[in-house]
Amino acid sequence: QLSNDIKQAGNMFDIKAIKNVEISGFQIHCDLEGENVSVHIFMKKGTWVTFDKTSSAWGEAIMVAPEVQCAGGGAVTRLPDLPSRVPVKSGETVAFYVTAESKDLIYSSGTKVGDVYSDDGNLQILEGNAKSYPFGATWEPHIFNGNIIYFLGSQTDGDGSLTMPPSYYPSSQPSVMPSLQPSPTPSFVPSTMPLSTPSYVPSSEPSGLPSVAPSEEVSEKPSVVLSSEPSVTPSLMPSSVPSSKPSFKPSSKPSSKPSYLCSSMVCDDLDPCTSNTCQPDEGCIFSPLPACNTIQTLFSVDHHQAGNMFD
Repeated sequence: QLSNDIKQAGNMFDIKAIKNVEISGFQIHCDLEGENVSVHIFMKKGTWVTFDKTSSAWGEAIMVAPEVQCAGGGAVTRLPDLPSRVPVKSGETVAFYVTAESKDLIYSSGTKVGDVYSDDGNLQILEGNAKSYPFGATWEPHIFNGNIIYFLGSQTDGDGSLTMPPSYYPSSQPSVMPSLQPSPTPSFVPSTMPLSTPSYVPSSEPSGLPSVAPSEEVSEKPSVVLSSEPSVTPSLMPSSVPSSKPSFKPSSKPSSKPSYLCSSMVCDDLDPCTSNTCQPDEGCIFSPLPACNTIQTLFSVDHHQAGNMFD
């Protein structure tokens, strides 16, 4: 039940479970309609009584909501869900401290600390106190105004106790140990990137397709280290310059023809109708140019002048 009679920063109160339950969230009664408040929720096992000013007994807040927009008096203000559900076994008591950083939470007057104020057959909310933030003055008895969201515990261990609830967010890293059993179905899609390291054991069958195709173009520079085995086929083109160092081992057979060092040869037959090239295995090659012809006149040394005119 919501009231509008008293305001303070927060309330401490006990919850006693009748059945196995899991607390997942809270709704509060906040006075500042449309304005933001910062809300902290603390939890401890057992009662809050005698621990209302002992912050070490509560530890760190299990949730901090820095910007909660108040719905105003007479309406519940919903908080974000707890990062993980708080399991409470049947017969167990846990204490909660729900507080704002300012005196803006509304609560009700009570009759006696520890009396049952609300009971729905699954859990009981007991009368508690009012607190100044964070662990200041205490006023009692008072009643927390708001709602507690919970789920009935359905999964139990062999002794009837609740199993640990699932985490609220997925883990950022995989588990250290593999699961005991494989998943019943394969993953829907393979990973987008290959593994950074190979698997420890080889696969039972080879892959159906080869790895990504080799590059279409020759690399700009040769590899820094020698390959362990020679290439299966010769390169398409010989290197443009000789290697800086001789090979480590001689070839098993001498070449059938001497090699030519084209960089030190001048291939020119002085014929304008031939192309002049050099091949390392053949030397100079003079190839006739198509449709090119020459006609020769008389060579003589008996007359000389600056030039000649002729038709």
